[in-house]
Amino acid sequence: MKKKQWKKVLLALICLWSIVTVYFYFQHRVTGKVMEVPAWSLDDQENQGLLVREIRVYDWELRRTEYWDRWFPVLSLGNKLPPAIRMKYFGIVGSILTFYTDRYQKLEEGIKRIEVIGIFLNRQSGELDPKDHPKVRVYSDDNLVAGISSGFGMQYSSDSNYYTFNLHDDMVYKPITNSVKITWQWGDWPVVSKTLTNAQFNTKTHTFFSPPSLNYRSNLRPDRKALEFIYGYKNGEEEKASVLLSTQVTGFPWNRLDWTKEDEDYLFSGSANYFGEYKGFQNVFAVDITIQEADSEKSYAKQRMYLVDESLGKWKVIDIDPLKSI
Repeated sequence: MKKKQWKKVLLALICLWSIVTVYFYFQHRVTGKVMEVPAWSLDDQENQGLLVREIRVYDWELRRTEYWDRWFPVLSLGNKLPPAIRMKYFGIVGSILTFYTDRYQKLEEGIKRIEVIGIFLNRQSGELDPKDHPKVRVYSDDNLVAGISSGFGMQYSSDSNYYTFNLHDDMVYKPITNSVKITWQWGDWPVVSKTLTNAQFNTKTHTFFSPPSLNYRSNLRPDRKALEFIYGYKNGEEEKASVLLSTQVTGFPWNRLDWTKEDEDYLFSGSANYFGEYKGFQNVFAVDITIQEADSEKSYAKQRMYLVDESLGKWKVIDIDPLKSI
């Protein structure tokens, strides 16, 4: 094949690749309606320990394909690589395969999918039975739109006093507007209701680079933000850490973190609990940071940090206790 012909073939391949890439880019471009619910007090007796933080409405769903089975021959090659580069292979190749995959499919005209995301307090010590949770319902213009034939997912840890939950209905035929009322009931207790007057649905566009958050629980975990704050300060990124500080706080005791500047290599872990009211802030969560030396399995100190969720998933630090030996 002559050189000129090679150029034509190469140009044709580049054009074909570009067309395919543009096609898949727009396959990842989906929109949803999101309502961030104005917070009410989680430990208010009237509300019986439940807080809805976000309501999402979609006209699409994840395509039900066996993604990993389809690409297993390619992904399994990573198992034959040295451990040092195995995870990089999975990360890079996995991202490429995800991009060139149709992940979403449109629902039938007039059908919606709705998700309700929030927190409820653990009402008894120990683990809850999977059926022991409040029955949550969502109404729009007096039409029941969530809590009909829904799934109810929840996550907790044994040392926390709260659960995150996700209520979802996949075949909603009723129209959903800004007129929203939420009701919930614990067992035979009276039904509690709350009408949302200062909230509205806003359209949010997602792409491959900013996909919809399918793991709702990660937004409701203050322990992750607390560890990010600690590591940021430890690594000399005070400016980055200060971004995680609430703008309503003045005189933050940065000196209580001076121990992180020592030469020792530390490992941190955090466990979060709902704390309630603290220094004028409502719905405060306390994260207990446990510290241990990298070469030791024994923890030797703890430090408590206080955070509030100023907007869903946007946790901000408001205070920190002195370091305590254990």
